[in-house]
Amino acid sequence: MIVKCRLNSNAGAADLIVGDAITINPGAQIVLADFGTSVLPVGTVFSVMSSNITPIAGTFANLPDASTVTVGNNHYLVSYSGNAGNDLTLTV
Repeated sequence: MIVKCRLNSNAGAADLIVGDAITINPGAQIVLADFGTSVLPVGTVFSVMSSNITPIAGTFANLPDASTVTVGNNHYLVSYSGNAGNDLTLTV
């Protein structure tokens, strides 16, 4: 399974997947693309998945928890327990 997520650094926006209980299957991958060109301020946070009831189960094979990823002109820290503890967040 491949999930595609669009970021727009010019607008400070990202796609958001919302569910009651999100499970990421083993081997699943995510493709992140930035449709903007801005360099964002340190501390900017994008939520790309939000689970309403339980924490997200599993991680994307190509996006480990606490790793860093470069998308466009920005470097992000990955967290599967962002915001209220149930979100996949990318923090500049």
